[in-house]
Amino acid sequence: MRNLARLGCLVVVVPLLLTACSTATTSTSTTAASSAAASPSAAASSVAIKPLTGTQLKAALVTDVPSTFTLDKSGTRDTGLHVQVQTYGPMKSRSHCADLGFTAWIETSGMTGVAFAQSDYVNGHIQEIAQEIDSYFTAADAAQALSQLTAFMKQCKTFTTKSSTFHLAVSSLPGLGDGAVKGVITSPDVVGGVVEVAAVEGNNVITALYSATKLSTAQHITSIVAQIQQNLSDQA
Repeated sequence: MRNLARLGCLVVVVPLLLTACSTATTSTSTTAASSAAASPSAAASSVAIKPLTGTQLKAALVTDVPSTFTLDKSGTRDTGLHVQVQTYGPMKSRSHCADLGFTAWIETSGMTGVAFAQSDYVNGHIQEIAQEIDSYFTAADAAQALSQLTAFMKQCKTFTTKSSTFHLAVSSLPGLGDGAVKGVITSPDVVGGVVEVAAVEGNNVITALYSATKLSTAQHITSIVAQIQQNLSDQA
């Protein structure tokens, strides 16, 4: 088990966004699968590939972030040279929609890799840039993880927490890696929002989010994911 990084809290009109920057703990248990989960790309390879280690994945994360952001060590970790059990569980139920605000939101897909690295940068208690890379046994596994994550996001078009009601707009991102999806989380109760991107690069899945008081600023997360993909390609 590992802790999820906090969601950077936006400037709010009423209560704080999603989890109000609290820290949560993940669980490998999952709920029943939804029939909405799409099948992985037919082009994805089912041939096992030696996964990158947590140390290698850490080196592929972007460290060139705006100078106003500082590294949050509580949300920055990796598996080092160790291997963890890859999970194939079904995606989580709609009751977990708020988990999309955490660094490790890949876990809502029900699939985690054999190695991961994540980092979390915060600007006070207002804005956040979070990144994670999970490495799987095969490209087909990575594609399936993205497919299930996309299906989970689509069932969270509107969800409510103790503080507010949120809206999630989901769209595909053609031309970004071997497949990518984008989500934009907003609420009438907050200023700005959260932009998150998930993308497949070979047998790796990148998940990243930018929580900002201006949605135009948060859109930069797409460029960060593209840079991570380039970093992974350079290691190949």
